[in-house]
Amino acid sequence: MATPLGFNTSSIYFVNGLANAGFIGVFTAPMIVIDEDFLPGGNASVNELVDEELLAVVAHELGHWWHGHGVIKVAGLMLRSAMVIGTAFALRNFDTLYAVFGYSPQLRLAGLWDGC
Repeated sequence: MATPLGFNTSSIYFVNGLANAGFIGVFTAPMIVIDEDFLPGGNASVNELVDEELLAVVAHELGHWWHGHGVIKVAGLMLRSAMVIGTAFALRNFDTLYAVFGYSPQLRLAGLWDGC
């Protein structure tokens, strides 16, 4: 199933401690990671999954890869970061904001050193 899509089946890993299955990586290093204790019902190991259940889990994660969800997530994170930085930049000269937190408007970078 994965090979006709161009997905390298050696990039499917079984691990402990993930508590689920997931698709990670974008561009050149996509991977499917499945917790060895994962089962939709929650009480059995991956070794007890029947072939159809394991196939369904892998097919679901391949769907994330095929539809580019990793790239979409990275783009969303970059957009969110740009929005936070842009908002901070826009508020940098808002004197009332400094007064609310007890800083003098002349100390424009006071918030950067407050926790040190």
